[in-house]
Amino acid sequence: MTDNISIDIRRIVRNSILRTFLLTVVLSTIGLFVFFGEESKSFEGSQGVTLFSVLNFILAVILSIVSLFALSISKENIYTDKFLILVLYFVPIIFSFIISLLVIKSADRISFVPIFTTIPYLIFWTLFYRKLHRRIKNLDNKLHSS
Repeated sequence: MTDNISIDIRRIVRNSILRTFLLTVVLSTIGLFVFFGEESKSFEGSQGVTLFSVLNFILAVILSIVSLFALSISKENIYTDKFLILVLYFVPIIFSFIISLLVIKSADRISFVPIFTTIPYLIFWTLFYRKLHRRIKNLDNKLHSS
């Protein structure tokens, strides 16, 4: 039974990473074009917004790779510990966000790109975390009731 739970948790986390990536790239790219709308009307401004969009995509890829730590939640001794689930699910992303802010410490508007990428990522990731948490709770109840 615990193998089925582990497989189910892995599937949920994998799908969460993929969906969070896709939703983040779409939403943050739209946000960049809205935020830099005035600048994107000129030739140089449109090149800058394109560069920011590429940087946005790269940051979303990095956040998704870092999110793979959440796959370790599927181990039996981990998915029963709520605090450890929370740490494995959120700390790598927050740590990556802090590092990206330190690396891109420019006073220009480029420093907004990590914010435009990470905030939507964290919002969607939190929504999928709640779904995972409910699923673990249901699976745990089934395990203990049988």
